[in-house]
Amino acid sequence: MLDLCAGCPSTASQRPAYVSLGSERLKEVCFQEIVQLQTAAQKKGLKLKVRRQDQPRYAHIDVYGLNRLMHNLVGNTIKFTAEGSVEIWLEVKPDSIDMHVSDTGIGIDAEFLPKLFNAFIQESDGLSRSHEGTGLGLAITSGIVGLMDTSIRVESTKGKGSHFIV
Repeated sequence: MLDLCAGCPSTASQRPAYVSLGSERLKEVCFQEIVQLQTAAQKKGLKLKVRRQDQPRYAHIDVYGLNRLMHNLVGNTIKFTAEGSVEIWLEVKPDSIDMHVSDTGIGIDAEFLPKLFNAFIQESDGLSRSHEGTGLGLAITSGIVGLMDTSIRVESTKGKGSHFIV
């Protein structure tokens, strides 16, 4: 639980520790987390696809934050995807790098999107709830994103899946 709280803005006492990484080291950092996520996806019969396209030659990032972000965001998409796949890719821009996470999961109703990153709130609740959890996954993700001084946005269609961009 303490590990999870490390990503919450209210419990974090320090700003992220940014380091500069070359592309090979960045791949290594991401690969370690992807191996764990791949195991979770395989247990559910899902494909975790990592699109290898433009790779940054250099990145100035918070490695711990990146790992927590991947763990929470990709882990959440795996949790809410019953069949199909979850896909991760980087989009290299002139002054930034966007991480995309897309799934073929249950999707999110447009009316629920404004509440998506609130703590302890889930789209389905009560006895009819189809997924376990506390409603903290995306709230923690949002906290990590805030600490990294970036943003997260989502596009989703109920019944078709979601696409997150950080």
